[in-house]
Amino acid sequence: MLKKHSLAIGAVTLLLPAVIGFAAPAQAASGFVMPSLDGMNLQEAEDAVTAASQGVPVQMHSHNIKGMKQKQLSLADWLVCEQSPEAGEKITSAADVDFGVVREFDAARNTWDDMVANACK
Repeated sequence: MLKKHSLAIGAVTLLLPAVIGFAAPAQAASGFVMPSLDGMNLQEAEDAVTAASQGVPVQMHSHNIKGMKQKQLSLADWLVCEQSPEAGEKITSAADVDFGVVREFDAARNTWDDMVANACK
């Protein structure tokens, strides 16, 4: 009796990774719809794209649309004004996602940028 249970457990252990492995490519093959990222900070936008991507590989980039070229290190301090691909676009294969952002909070000056309210218009 113990041998039968061991054999059954062994079979399930071998088959489970195969079943899980085949599920992810099928899900990724169907793609996803690019969410609207309007009004989100950069951290929220990256999280939204990651959640929506459903296994489709995405490479995310961002750039400052106002002022000098800067790296976006503190993602919560940047407001998303532009996105590519556009909201509602169907993504079916590996994609580059680009965010056009403005700095919402200047940590060096410890102040909120009053111009941000109109930066995306």
